[in-house]
Amino acid sequence: MPSDVLANVEARGLLLDLDEKGVRLFVRAGTLMTKAAARLTPDDRAAIRQHKPDLLVLVLICADATLDRLLALRAGTLGRERHERGCYLCGQPLPSDRPLGRCGWCALACRLHAGGPVPADLIALFPESIRGTTCPQLRPGRALPFDCAQPTLELQEA
Repeated sequence: MPSDVLANVEARGLLLDLDEKGVRLFVRAGTLMTKAAARLTPDDRAAIRQHKPDLLVLVLICADATLDRLLALRAGTLGRERHERGCYLCGQPLPSDRPLGRCGWCALACRLHAGGPVPADLIALFPESIRGTTCPQLRPGRALPFDCAQPTLELQEA
């Protein structure tokens, strides 16, 4: 499976095909859900199972929360003020196992804005209500340093 979910053209194509059928996916507790399950063919279900890790993140990329943050980054309004608690860019609460860093939404938006890779295990940056309890741990080197830590800015006098 590709290390960048955006490089998985099969998963992206599947998401577009499902959208054309009126099947909208959403993520809840690490599971892909839809209110139009009756429209899914056995082949659709098999493809969803095959590409689930990438589809989870692709669906989150398409969520309003990610797109709103991406637009704010492009406008230069996201991250103007640093938040002391939660995500340092938007202030959203972080999962209890991660007291510092960026929320999953901001991490996705930053990667999209910068053109960086988006690995499937980035779902680990989201709260348990989204990622579920069985999601893979974020492997070292996959998270950007600012995804999991509070950046410090030290100004030096000239």
